[in-house]
Amino acid sequence: MMKHGKSAGFTLIEIMLAVALTGIIAAAALAPLLFTVKSLSEAQREWGRNTRDRFAADKIYRDVRSSIENPSFSPFKIIHKDGLSLQNDDRLLVWSASSAKEGMPVSLIVYKIVSAAALDSNKSGLYRWVLKSVPSQYEENSLSAGAVQRASAPIDIDTDTLKAEEGKLLLAGADGLSLSVWNGSEWVGEYSGELPPAMRLQISMNGKKFSYEEWFPKIQ
Repeated sequence: MMKHGKSAGFTLIEIMLAVALTGIIAAAALAPLLFTVKSLSEAQREWGRNTRDRFAADKIYRDVRSSIENPSFSPFKIIHKDGLSLQNDDRLLVWSASSAKEGMPVSLIVYKIVSAAALDSNKSGLYRWVLKSVPSQYEENSLSAGAVQRASAPIDIDTDTLKAEEGKLLLAGADGLSLSVWNGSEWVGEYSGELPPAMRLQISMNGKKFSYEEWFPKIQ
């Protein structure tokens, strides 16, 4: 006579409990991994923003380090302006040989912020202009009654007339530029003259401010 033993299988409730427990354990194990991936993604985005900002600052300093003295006018100028918002709207003008690396002669290089309000189809941000057609020396023009007028030097151009489409967007999204130089005794925001000993710049973007400072070697 055959004896029937007790079944060794699992009940439905036991299987459901096992599946639920496995899900809880898996979720607990994956949570730190998901947090790490999210943190890495955020860090990568932040690193990308800082890299673009650092690139823009390096570009500005390279142009300044390549400034060329000219007997007719000052090769370096900072124009301080307060923007429509709380950010500064300073402009930098430098007579520089760095344009030679771009296949152009010594040129006037200008940096300034172009706001969204001043644009049509272009992006707002920090722009760079290379103006190679401006005169390199003062020119005298005869006027009526024998009067003589000196034309403006390149460094004296009206930066408000520069068009975004004629420049190059260096840092999209930048909405403020603040500049100052060390004149030998203090930091000043308005300056025109030879290459200063040092320059500070601060770029405002996405609610943050990125500050840089560089001292230039003295040319004997």
